Amino acid sequence: MRIDRAIEDAFAGRGFPLDVGRIRPEGLSLRVTFRGRKGRDIDVKIYPRGEASSTCASTPFVDILYLAADGDVMDDEARRDLETIVDALVSLDLRPGLADWEETLGESADSRFLCGPAVEIKLTRRCNEACIFCKSSSRLENYETAARIPGLLERLARRADFVTFSGGETCLDPHLERHIAAARTAGFRGIEVQTNGLLMQDRAYVRRLVRAGMTCALVSLHSHLSEISDSITRCKGGFAGTLRGIGALLDENVDVSLCHVFCSLNTRLFPSYVRFVGATFPHAFLGIVTTLAIPTFRVRDTPDLMPRLSELAPYLVEGLSMCLPPGSEDREAVGDRVSDTLGGARHALRSLIGLGRKLVTRPRLRARVISHCGIPLCMVRGFEQYHDEHAITGSFPADIDLFHPPACGGCRWRERCSGIWRLYADIHGDGEIRPVP
Repeated sequence: MRIDRAIEDAFAGRGFPLDVGRIRPEGLSLRVTFRGRKGRDIDVKIYPRGEASSTCASTPFVDILYLAADGDVMDDEARRDLETIVDALVSLDLRPGLADWEETLGESADSRFLCGPAVEIKLTRRCNEACIFCKSSSRLENYETAARIPGLLERLARRADFVTFSGGETCLDPHLERHIAAARTAGFRGIEVQTNGLLMQDRAYVRRLVRAGMTCALVSLHSHLSEISDSITRCKGGFAGTLRGIGALLDENVDVSLCHVFCSLNTRLFPSYVRFVGATFPHAFLGIVTTLAIPTFRVRDTPDLMPRLSELAPYLVEGLSMCLPPGSEDREAVGDRVSDTLGGARHALRSLIGLGRKLVTRPRLRARVISHCGIPLCMVRGFEQYHDEHAITGSFPADIDLFHPPACGGCRWRERCSGIWRLYADIHGDGEIRPVP
């Protein structure tokens, strides 16, 4: 079933008082434009159930969300139009499954796989952990079927040169090695695997992925204390397994970054976490990638997992102060550029680089705060260069789940910052936001 055509056919046959305009894929959703009675366009988005952090209405199969601009104030007539639209969409009783969403979005929605200058493709929904803040539901997201991935990679390689494969647990996909090889054939220079590291304990498996073309790995490690880590992942013994997996990746000279998701269980421990990483892997050039728990799927149902930003900020800044900002030069980066230039000698040179790392006794950690994660630039004051949004030029693209409170109006970062989650403001308010003059 094509969901967009089902909507068009339903409204065309029922004498609906508002004109239905364009229906188009937009990321994970369908954006439907209606013309209101005063000639004003009213846009709503239809998501797979559970994928939006806040909604106008929901059915067992879809979420419906009004697409409002910052500062948008609706008059009574426009509000009545919106209520009419939402009631009508609910009454359609849409029941799309995964195959219906995939058919509807199709190739025209390749942009759903683009994350800034990179591509992310979700290979599987299965996982051997069950993180309390998991944002990967059992629905569509940026998932793609195995048969369509080679063609997708060929198209997306014309728009980006870095691809990351994610999950669920990516290593549970039996075709991962083949997908990595396809990405290399398509022309991607950077090929990353996102993983919890448990299956990376198998060094022979890691070697096969490296030979296929894997250049880096993003490994989830959300605490330096085993009991807290295992509580977050709900996987007894997972912490020790992840550490062994990180060690195996580093031994094969894979570039490793650690993903640290802030939640109510680990916020105050971040400085100790950074010290632990440096002490545990003293010869490694490691990245630490930080984000706030994203309010979809599990966090949507338990929003108190999101810590207050004012509580998070001092611990985040203290941890960042022990690390280098993104893009800092070191012998690893120089070595990778040389090995890229020499092409076929890349593996041998990476081995030499790995040997050189073991001669370095001072840890070289880089840290960054990812964009679109609900941590605004004003929360890392003095350390803005560690935030992905610091480097953005021009206005940040609008996101229906993020917004700027009124206090952001006078902030120097207003045009670069993506703001805070609407669901966060519903729980904690927006009084913590302090604009940077």
